[in-house]
Amino acid sequence: MKKPLFNVLPGKVWLAAALAFAAVVLLGSPGARECSVFAASDTNQSEYCFRLDLTITNEAGGVGDLTNYPILFTVPSQAMINNGQMDARHWDIKPTQGGFGAEVNLLAQDCACDSSKWWLIVQSLPDGQSRTFRVYIGNGEQKRNQGIYFSGDELLRVAYDAAMDITDNLGVEVEMELTDATPRNEVIFDHHTPGIGYRLELWNDSSTLKLLASVDGGSCSIAWDSNWTNNNVDFEMRYVSAAGNDLFIDANGVNVAACDTDEGAIGTAGYNFDIGQGPAGTLKLDTAIIRRVILKNNGVIAAGYGFNSLAVDQSTGVDPTYTGTIQDQGVNNLDLTYTFTRSQSGLTPTVGALSLTSESSGAAFSSSLVEIMGGTFLIDPFANTNENTNALGYELFDDAFDSIGAPRPMLWAMFLGSVGLFLAVLVFWFMRNVPMALFAAAMPLTWGTLNGYLPAWWLVLWVLLFVTAYGAQQWGEQS
Repeated sequence: MKKPLFNVLPGKVWLAAALAFAAVVLLGSPGARECSVFAASDTNQSEYCFRLDLTITNEAGGVGDLTNYPILFTVPSQAMINNGQMDARHWDIKPTQGGFGAEVNLLAQDCACDSSKWWLIVQSLPDGQSRTFRVYIGNGEQKRNQGIYFSGDELLRVAYDAAMDITDNLGVEVEMELTDATPRNEVIFDHHTPGIGYRLELWNDSSTLKLLASVDGGSCSIAWDSNWTNNNVDFEMRYVSAAGNDLFIDANGVNVAACDTDEGAIGTAGYNFDIGQGPAGTLKLDTAIIRRVILKNNGVIAAGYGFNSLAVDQSTGVDPTYTGTIQDQGVNNLDLTYTFTRSQSGLTPTVGALSLTSESSGAAFSSSLVEIMGGTFLIDPFANTNENTNALGYELFDDAFDSIGAPRPMLWAMFLGSVGLFLAVLVFWFMRNVPMALFAAAMPLTWGTLNGYLPAWWLVLWVLLFVTAYGAQQWGEQS
């Protein structure tokens, strides 16, 4: 009678299989590649395989000290896109200064060109000094939400079109971050002539900063919440002609102000739709980032601007004035034209070479490397990775695990371990081979590790157990 094949395989074959098994787990686990970057401030433990250094020098005796100032860099992004190193929409980049978690604002545009234009906001640059910013690139899971920084000299305009004259059931959404909540009078958007039209603005009401929505002669306001400062907030002003309250302000989908304007309808202003300034260049918006503007007529999008890099295109650039277009994502093709007045005189930008993110760049990260038995690693095999929410069967257990209140890795280990135990008994029943049964038991745990449910060390234990069991079996047979 012949022995089963699994009983006669040479010992070296078993050991090779075990080692290959461990290698697949470690290399296939999320974030296991050498170019992975981890930081406590990055809750997704995202991967950025490349880095690009941008350096700006403020020449001595030039423009003087700069604060929150936009700097223009010309970056050869098309080559990176063609080489598969960067997403064509610039979604997979993270611009930082002073650490992996210290992200700064950057507007990428013209990414269909060989050399695209990047506007980087420098928070502080004294006279005669330089600053280096590190841009991490190549994270396929990252979806960056970029916006336009308003420093007081930016105007976005849609030339007058009848589609802007919405007289009822008006809705205008603005996704905005205000980095300085000092009381001031500044326009966010404006389609308004005196007493006619609509606008949303910042209002200094007796040294209190308020958000003020206006339709014709009526208005509605809400005091600025300190929790909104330095946070991305979705604001929406709504007007619906009705008895009682007809003008509303929402923040992050929650109504925060409701007012009765006694306006039967909004008049037709017959004016441009401006973002960042009022009429004739007045009331300029400062220290704010706008990431999205959507104009709705009775719930239907009349114009939409997301400011993604494919939609922003610079057409002229004669210092200090830079102009271009921003595509309308709605059906009316109401493209914005932008005008930035941002002098770059006395500023010397330098774009470094694209390089791999590796251990040598660890000093730039906000978390230290992991040391195991005298060696340093970019990842911690004892830490759990991101759970793959798209994995088969995930939705069946997600809510149940959350309701139990126990650590999720423990629950996954219990569930997958029980499946593995069933497979082990089944395999042993047919093959009468302990190492093969352990190998089968590890398959569910392997699946869990590859999808981020279990830390990698769990599989290392099974590899050690497998090798020990096989060695014990060999010793028993030789005895």
